[in-house]
Amino acid sequence: MRHEPNVTEFRIRGVRPSLRNERKEAIRKALTRFNSGAQPKVIEVDDYNFSHALKVWQAKRQADAYVCLSDQLAIGLAHLLQVSCPAIGSSGGWRDRLVGFDNSLLAQASGIASFDQGLHLFGKLAINELCRFFERFRGKNWPGPDQTLRWPIAKQPLVPGNLATNGT
Repeated sequence: MRHEPNVTEFRIRGVRPSLRNERKEAIRKALTRFNSGAQPKVIEVDDYNFSHALKVWQAKRQADAYVCLSDQLAIGLAHLLQVSCPAIGSSGGWRDRLVGFDNSLLAQASGIASFDQGLHLFGKLAINELCRFFERFRGKNWPGPDQTLRWPIAKQPLVPGNLATNGT
């Protein structure tokens, strides 16, 4: 997906405006380091739905590997690789060329390696911040937008998760 615009009107000090942009940039940097400094070929799609797998595959059929920012897209590519490359498809070698990003049950059932995004950590942090906010202003008038934008965010590291191999 395309980069999200950096909207600043609701920006909170110390909080990055787009997790998607941050995630994409981190993955691009890691792939560049892994590939001895060569930039990876980035193919942007409208969303991370499996239906865009054909567009990705047609743009780069001979890719050494596909790093998909969703399990749906990875599974769509897995099907295309299995059908278009009989030697790879029958041996299961297509698994060595795909990584998804969700650690979904779908990826697990398909035997695709996938990263867990740690969304439960983001949810927990959001709930903690809301509880801190409500506790701080219990029995008081809530502050206006100027004050809430300066709300200090708790400094807790957010680790996106580990690579889940899903049996491969």
